[in-house]
Amino acid sequence: QFKHNFSLIICSSITRTLENSLESMIQNIQMIDNIVKNIPIYLVDNIIYLSSIDIFGVVKNSNKINENTQQNTVGYYGLSKLVSEKLLNFNIQDKPITVLRLPGIYGHGDKYKSIVGKFIHDAHSKKKIKITNDGNCLRDYVEVNDLCKIVDHFIQNPFNGAVIVATGHSLTINDIAKIVITKLNNKTVIENINTQSSSTDLLFDNSLFRSIMPSFNFIDISTGIEKYIKSI
Repeated sequence: QFKHNFSLIICSSITRTLENSLESMIQNIQMIDNIVKNIPIYLVDNIIYLSSIDIFGVVKNSNKINENTQQNTVGYYGLSKLVSEKLLNFNIQDKPITVLRLPGIYGHGDKYKSIVGKFIHDAHSKKKIKITNDGNCLRDYVEVNDLCKIVDHFIQNPFNGAVIVATGHSLTINDIAKIVITKLNNKTVIENINTQSSSTDLLFDNSLFRSIMPSFNFIDISTGIEKYIKSI
């Protein structure tokens, strides 16, 4: 029973890496529907929804993704996030809703489910790090402690709208794997596996985020990987 005003943070545990199916999409959407129907919205001060850059789908020509990039989601996971965003905004119109669109989160506690975590687990176990295709596609991942600080900021300073949370510095998948191997100081081999799937670079314009939190310094991925390794 809710007795006091509170901030509502919505984070789905059904991630794309765990499952990307029609069933998982329905479960993610149902979660939002249950919230808007059952939570006493009048007691909610603000809402923070952890969404995903998957709502944008494939962005061609290596254009930097910003909040106004055309939403062209592919796959059930991205669609579930897009529908969830719209459900929240459609049903709750008198409370600030902060939608944080995330490019990928890594760090201690992710049970090696992130790309970075999987690389660390495989390299630490002296297995090969397997990378789809040539590994030259660009990615921008955010360390989990940074995300926690950002969420805390928006709890204290409600913002109504969508914000891309990204460091603004993308590296290739191969480079990320090489940092893992260097930090572990072992001789893990990178194996590239050719597939029929195509990959696209993910580059982000985080100027809106910078305007909201101008003094925030992201943990660079090299330091973040080192922290992750030390935690295990």
